[in-house]
Amino acid sequence: MDRIEAQCTSDRECKQALIHSFISSHPAPSWTLVAWALYMTEWDEGGGSSLRALDHLQQLFPTGRFRSKQIYEQEMKRGHIELDLDKMLLFGTAGSGKTCSLAALLGVDPPTIRHSTPVMKRPIEVVFVDVDGKKQWKKRTLDQLPDAIAEVMRSRMPRQQSVAQSSGGPASPDQQSPHTAASQSAQPTPEKTSSSTSEAAGKSTASSEEKPSARERQEAEGRLDSLLLSSAVDEGFVHLINSAPPSLEPILRLKQFLVLDSGGQPELLEMMPVFLRGASKFVYVLKLHESLDKRATIRYFKDGKLVWEYPAYLTNEGTLRLCVRTMRSLNNKNPDIPPAKMMFLATHRDMVADEQLPGVLDTLHKRLREILLPQFREQLIYCDTKQDDFVFTLNAAKPEKEDRECAESIRECLSKEGEGGREVKVPLRWYALYQKLLEVANELGKKVLPRDTCQKVAESMEIDDESCGEALNFFDGLNMLFYFPDILPQLVFMEPQMLLDKVSELVEETYHMRQGKKGVSGEKLRFRDHGEVTEKFLGEFESHYEPPLFTPKELVTLLKGLLVFAEMSEDVYFMPCLLQVVAWKVVEEHRVSGGKALALHFPDSGPLMGTFCSTVAYLLSPENSHPCPWRVVQNEAGAPECLHRNVMKFTIPKYVGTVSLIDHFTHFELHLCTHPKKAAQLWKLAHDAVFAGLKKAGKTIGYTNNTPVPAIVCPAHPRPAKPHPAVVTDGVWACSVNSESLETLTRTLFHG
Repeated sequence: MDRIEAQCTSDRECKQALIHSFISSHPAPSWTLVAWALYMTEWDEGGGSSLRALDHLQQLFPTGRFRSKQIYEQEMKRGHIELDLDKMLLFGTAGSGKTCSLAALLGVDPPTIRHSTPVMKRPIEVVFVDVDGKKQWKKRTLDQLPDAIAEVMRSRMPRQQSVAQSSGGPASPDQQSPHTAASQSAQPTPEKTSSSTSEAAGKSTASSEEKPSARERQEAEGRLDSLLLSSAVDEGFVHLINSAPPSLEPILRLKQFLVLDSGGQPELLEMMPVFLRGASKFVYVLKLHESLDKRATIRYFKDGKLVWEYPAYLTNEGTLRLCVRTMRSLNNKNPDIPPAKMMFLATHRDMVADEQLPGVLDTLHKRLREILLPQFREQLIYCDTKQDDFVFTLNAAKPEKEDRECAESIRECLSKEGEGGREVKVPLRWYALYQKLLEVANELGKKVLPRDTCQKVAESMEIDDESCGEALNFFDGLNMLFYFPDILPQLVFMEPQMLLDKVSELVEETYHMRQGKKGVSGEKLRFRDHGEVTEKFLGEFESHYEPPLFTPKELVTLLKGLLVFAEMSEDVYFMPCLLQVVAWKVVEEHRVSGGKALALHFPDSGPLMGTFCSTVAYLLSPENSHPCPWRVVQNEAGAPECLHRNVMKFTIPKYVGTVSLIDHFTHFELHLCTHPKKAAQLWKLAHDAVFAGLKKAGKTIGYTNNTPVPAIVCPAHPRPAKPHPAVVTDGVWACSVNSESLETLTRTLFHG
């Protein structure tokens, strides 16, 4: 700090240096969720960055994640920083080479010991800083970050000084108005610190005697009081932040590059849109030497040893189509911004002979064009200006010179595609609060903070409760933390990774159970085969819980609110996305042949990810607003008769008959089996309930447009082709498979 101040020649420069230094010296911790990339860009002398940016708030990740635009505007007037966000998702089956490819892109050596990336984990624990303005990624450690930014500041100080002098600058600190009592109490002398800490500890002890069940919470708050009385939040800094002059220019520009290694597990792809707010780039990694028609063998390694392996039930093409659905689903959450870019990276190039490589690439491009074009033509990142080829190839595990050159060209492509991307204006005080919350959580050794603790930190920085709440909503929208005020208003998850790890543990456990040689029974059997869990069962996964704040009880409350869980009975919860997809011949057994079937047609290329499972969770929940929650049909042994990821059979209590709900991944089907006299009533009830569930699912996940169109299953579909919907247009039913129109219906589907 002293060295930076020595370079300043004006009060304004000192203020800027202090603010820059504080922000740069309090970076995010080494999350496994987020790979932070920070770089300084040139100051915009042309005034292009202004409060007019408020008109583009719909371009955030996601839209409208704050509830009071007025508070946001007021905070913006007190100074802001500009975040250039890039969120990159890596897709591909396990073993395709995502982790090694990422190492190649970063210019570091690949791991020497094979260790499969745990399900839905983030392998990045580094910070990137671009200090020379070039479009390349430079890795920096946390201790190198302040010096790197200080170097940039010194190089730009003369121009900043002229800008400051031309604008007049704010008054010097000794000319500012006195601090409030709150700010004066924020910086005690070192002698006062220990006594204040003792007083805080005494208060904590007294409080814990009144509420013995919250002893850990009180102890944490005692440590928090000590932190707040430390010099980390001092009077001078609070004064600098709060006295930042109104400016149309950002005080600082940062770039954050968030890298997410998602894997290709369908169960996790179903849940991903529930937690993620969108993405700017998708990178799909596949093996060059494997045909898209092949079913990959999933091998899971730990510390270089093969733990288990199993054949994937989807072909490589099936996994690709599933990931493409996820890409399209995440794009749907941000309809006002351009869709995310897509890159395809083929690994294991050394497995293909040089003379065969052109033919293999031609075949791969042909298949990919059939899947992706013309819908995704504008989203693809091409290898050349002709926009012919879009598959990049490299050996990620053993990169040679050619592979390193390919990695460099990929970095250039990703940087180029990110120009003019998602710029987010963040109020300076909010960003400083966020950094301080990270510091407090790190010092307390916590990944989740009580909401009232966040407010205490805000008060120490002279930020009121309302503004603090808006800040938490804002950063939740950027996936920089998780905050669910409508479900768990008392908790703030400072490290989003912990929630993703919890759901990952459940998915990983099902894989282990299905591949295990020992049989399972009882509660574990119901979990493996039917996706049922209890609080006691969830308690066996001890990692990431932080009692008494975050326990299995809070996890259940959260996942119920997010429609990931459905409450089947007292302390029994159902997780639809854990179920396995069954073959078409099994689905066919539960369709009602010869009867009318309702098809739910999604005009925009099919249903979005997570919609089916979330709708099922809604239908089974006691909170269902329609008469009686649905129930899964049981056989004579008391086990579910039909409970699979893509087909389920239900009953509606007090109504005669069963309802089968089928997910074809292109459309949904609804089949009824009941007495003819009861059909009309049951059709209407089932239709209304499913549409209510779809509406609730879309709102919960954050989709802006996922409303289906009522249709019928086309009765003229050519056998043995799979069913497809027929939609009415001007009173005439037609479908995309049959060019001839169907007979005009005189009665609606729901009245006979």
